[in-house]
Formats: sequence, C-alpha cells, structure tokens
Amino acid sequence: MARLTEHGLRRSVGVPGLFATAYGNVGSSIYYALGLVAVHALGLTPLVFLFAGGLFVLTAKTYAEGASMYPEAGGSSSFARHAFNDVVSFFAEARAAMPTTKVNLGCARPLGTMKRELDAAAA
Repeated sequence: MARLTEHGLRRSVGVPGLFATAYGNVGSSIYYALGLVAVHALGLTPLVFLFAGGLFVLTAKTYAEGASMYPEAGGSSSFARHAFNDVVSFFAEARAAMPTTKVNLGCARPLGTMKRELDAAAA
C-alpha cells in the first residue's frame, strides 16, 4: 500500500506494472468499444466519439482536482469518504472492486436515516 511521505505518495507499482495495466485496460477496450460504437451508432460514430472524449476530459479533470486536494491512495473511494461519509466510501470501494456483484447487507441493516443512506448507496 502506498504511504504518504514528505514528497508525496511512494511509488509502489513501477514501470512494468503500469505498462501492463495500461496495455491490458486501454488496449483491449479500444478495439471492443470501437466495434460496439460502429455497430450501434452507424454514421454518427465520429460524433459519438467526440462526445465520449469530452466526457473523458471532464472526468480526468475531476480526478486531477480530487487528487491534488487529497494526495492519498484510494482514488474514488477516498474522494467519496471526504465528500460524504465512510458508508458511501465503503460502497464506492466495493463497487469498484466488484462492479457486477450485488451488495447484500443481510442482517446488518440499521433503521432510520442510516438505512435510507445504505439503500441509496448500495443501489
């Protein structure tokens, strides 16, 4: 786990790990997304990619601002903890780790306001 030091976060992934992550995520996604968009958008494919690129730029700027405000490891989970509370942060982290798995609280369901917050965050 990266720790906050005097000069910022300690590098823990390294160049080979960063290359493998970027190549695996970006490389495969480009071909998959290009095929899906071309099939569904037909002649509007360039406009769809321009719109998606604009959304990506806005998202990247938001993450850059959040990372400069809170220089700690955690990404979106850390941003959610600072913006809301630990409950929302927990669900943001669980959703990032298991995007297709439903979160089941079982018997650990509180009552009142906390129940409404949990139900909203788990959806």
